[in-house]
Amino acid sequence: MFRFWKTAKAIANLFMLFLTWRWYYHGFGFEFSVGCLVLSGLWLVLSFAQMGHLMRSYATALSRLQMLAPICLGFVLNTAAFFGTGDLAVRAFAQAGFCAWGYVYLRYRRERNNFFARGYGVLPRGIMVNPPAAMLPPGSILLMTGIPEYIGEAVGHGEIVIPDAEGKKWAFSTYMKYGVVLNPLEEVLTRRARRGITVALAPTVPWTEEQCKMSFMVARGMLRQNKEWVVRERARQERLLAFLHLPEFVRRVWRRALPVTGYDWFGLVLGRTKMGRYTCVGSVQELLWRMGITLDRYFGTGLLGLGTTVLDPIMPARFFDLKCYRMVTEADHQAWLATSQAAPK
Repeated sequence: MFRFWKTAKAIANLFMLFLTWRWYYHGFGFEFSVGCLVLSGLWLVLSFAQMGHLMRSYATALSRLQMLAPICLGFVLNTAAFFGTGDLAVRAFAQAGFCAWGYVYLRYRRERNNFFARGYGVLPRGIMVNPPAAMLPPGSILLMTGIPEYIGEAVGHGEIVIPDAEGKKWAFSTYMKYGVVLNPLEEVLTRRARRGITVALAPTVPWTEEQCKMSFMVARGMLRQNKEWVVRERARQERLLAFLHLPEFVRRVWRRALPVTGYDWFGLVLGRTKMGRYTCVGSVQELLWRMGITLDRYFGTGLLGLGTTVLDPIMPARFFDLKCYRMVTEADHQAWLATSQAAPK
């Protein structure tokens, strides 16, 4: 059902962009003011249809753009319709359009008040920034500063908290430089706090002891698969370079431009998940899937939601929209501090 709605909304947005282009260059065959009202009304219907989803995913730059662009266009079209005719009925419809778009804009402003600017984007108000490792339960998803300056979002990297048999917490993810990694959680949070921000999402249903044990085993298995893939891929790359008889400096440029680290460079753009190599949030999703935990949103479903794995990267900020996870907030931190201070030493 999610893919169906995603496909329907994507096709509707593309169709509206086509209609806008068609109206701008060729018109609809109506009077100018009537054409403006028709186009504004269609954009208004689409905006109302996807308003709930766009409000929930306000943290993503694309959702904010999908709200603001139609609002601005709607006001421009209704202004043109109002001053482009002397017909009182058309002017009345234009005024009604102003009111409708004003309501959409007020909804947008109200939702904006639930977020605050941080870094290159926005974060939900009340969320705990740089939480301590001790308060994060197993299964928590960490969203961190990554490459957000290119995408207009506060977070651009994802990891997940998993415990080992002794209860020590680890952060599992995939790095561009090292591939799949399993690092002590305390070290990761300390390092990230020095040069960025970290926020966390905790599972709404706490993990069982069996799931905690399984998570570490699955993570070790994915780590081994990733390193084995790196060895095979590097050997394949060297065979190809030897076959092409390229000069050594060209080989160095090739290796620098297409490094084999275990990171899925094409997945960063395409949104795919491939066996043995992943993006950061792709590895988090894969680990949960192998554990039998299905997220209530399907990421990386491809262009138009049709499973094409084209131009649909799995953006970390989309995880804020998950229903099976909740934000770790400042209130959670205060409650954790009170519990820690009240606990017998």
